Amino acid sequence: MNKLFTLCLLIGITGCGFGDNPTPEIRTRVEIAELQAAMVAFQEDFRVSYIPSRIKLSETGDYPQRDRPNTLDFDSVQYLRKLWPKLKLSPGCRIDWNGDGYFRGDWTLEGDECLIFFTGGIPRRSKGEATCLGFADNQRDPTVSGGRRRGPYFAFYSSRLRDLNGRGFFSYLDPHRTGRPYAYFSAYGEPNGYNRYGDTDCPRLRVSPYAEGLGAMPRFLNPDSCQIIVAGADGKFGPGTNRPSCIWTLATAGSIHSDGRDDQSNFSDRRLGVRK
Repeated sequence: MNKLFTLCLLIGITGCGFGDNPTPEIRTRVEIAELQAAMVAFQEDFRVSYIPSRIKLSETGDYPQRDRPNTLDFDSVQYLRKLWPKLKLSPGCRIDWNGDGYFRGDWTLEGDECLIFFTGGIPRRSKGEATCLGFADNQRDPTVSGGRRRGPYFAFYSSRLRDLNGRGFFSYLDPHRTGRPYAYFSAYGEPNGYNRYGDTDCPRLRVSPYAEGLGAMPRFLNPDSCQIIVAGADGKFGPGTNRPSCIWTLATAGSIHSDGRDDQSNFSDRRLGVRK
C-alpha cells in the first residue's frame, strides 16, 4: 500500500513540472505523506487513536508511578496495554524492547524515536544493517522474533535508520542528507494536547511543535492529530513555538526564525518560511 501511495504522489508531483528526478524537498514531501499513511495503518491495526511522541519502555517493568494519572509511567502502561492487553508489565518482567538481547534498560523514547518504533516495530542490527521487524502477533510479548508479524508499516531505507541517542532505538534521517531525523509530535488524541509533559517531546533536537497562539488556551497547528517536521537543506531546525513570539501562520511565515525558514512539515504544503 505504501509503495503505491508514494508512486501516485510522485506521479502527481512530476506531472506538475518537477521533472523525473525529484529534489530532496519533493522526496521529503512524499515521505511525510507516506509516514502519515503508515501511522494511520498502525492505528487502525491496533485500534488506537494516536501514536505518542513520548513513552517509557522499561525492560524490567520499572514504572513506579504507574498508578498516578497524568504521569509518563501511568500513560505508558495504559497505552502499552491497549496495544497488547496480555502484556506483563509488573516489576521484574523481561521485555526486550530494543531487540539487543538484554533486559536492562528503562528507555524514554523521544518523538523522532517514537515515530519509527511504532511504524517500524522492534529494531534489529545485523551485520551492519539496520532493519525494523514489526511486532510479533503475540499478546504476551510483541518483541519475540519469528512467527506472524504486525508491521512494519513503512518501507525504511536501512542506511537512513540511525540510533542517534545510543539506546538501541532508531530515528529516520530525512532525504536532505544532513544527518537530521524526522521530528514528531503527538496531540495524544486530545485537542491541542501537545507538550503533554510540560515541554517539547523532541528535546535533543531542540525543536517544539508549532502553534498559531500560546497562552492559557494554546492553538497548535494540526490541533487534533500530530506534527512531523523536517530540518530542511540547512540541517537546522527552527525552534518551533517555544514562546509567544514564535507563533506560526501562513501570513507570518516570512518572519520566523531563520533556521526554520527551509523546514518542512505536515501542516504546510510549502517551506515554513514561505508566506501565503
